[in-house]
Amino acid sequence: MISVIYESKVENSVLYVKAVVEDMVKVFSGDRYEPEEYGPALCKTRVELEDNELIPSDDDGLIEYLEYLDVDWEIIDPEEM
Repeated sequence: MISVIYESKVENSVLYVKAVVEDMVKVFSGDRYEPEEYGPALCKTRVELEDNELIPSDDDGLIEYLEYLDVDWEIIDPEEM
């Protein structure tokens, strides 16, 4: 689940997105009494667009579009920021 779009741009028919995505990093390993817990992380993805494909221009629409596509997210290393 995407919480917030941090940045998006289209270059050469490729959509690049940075967003905060839920349940990406383990924040608690769990023990015999509690299960593992995961939290949000800043992530990136890219989507190759068809010629003349239109994408939503607002963040809510873009979130819905990306969740529909079920893209793979990569956690951004803090040193890349």
